[in-house]
Amino acid sequence: LKTQMQAPGGGGETSVTTHFARVYRARGVAGLYTGFAATLVRDLPYLVIKWQVYTTMQLVLGQTHSANLLSGAVAGAVAATLVTPADVIKTRLQVTGAKVPLVAVMRQLLDEGGVPALFRGLGPRLARIPVYTAVTLATFDLVKGLFVLSNEAAVGVGSG
Repeated sequence: LKTQMQAPGGGGETSVTTHFARVYRARGVAGLYTGFAATLVRDLPYLVIKWQVYTTMQLVLGQTHSANLLSGAVAGAVAATLVTPADVIKTRLQVTGAKVPLVAVMRQLLDEGGVPALFRGLGPRLARIPVYTAVTLATFDLVKGLFVLSNEAAVGVGSG
């Protein structure tokens, strides 16, 4: 719904409930999930790639706070770049609202602009994703470390 509302010709609604009702009346429940399969095709590989790159970078750089920030930024950049074609396809599906196979959308994009068409919007993605991935993953490891220390203190580990 969000992507459809933001797209040109998105119905002009400013209310989510108004847009929700319009989409539901026009296409039923399925219309509310336009692009869901494409979202999974983007998000599941993104998560796997992000965590693999992050843990690999930690092995290379160590696990200091600054190394975790850099590892997170690299992980976000690599994962975002690799799944950008799926993101472009997902966005195209959501904006058009069309019920077409993912492969058909990919072929259409390739016809429009070749392989570069599959990477439209990569610059803006790389301006934000590495930053928030760096902060998120480094914060995750920081909080995880605090919980480990707290648990070790609670059970008396290392006080022997």
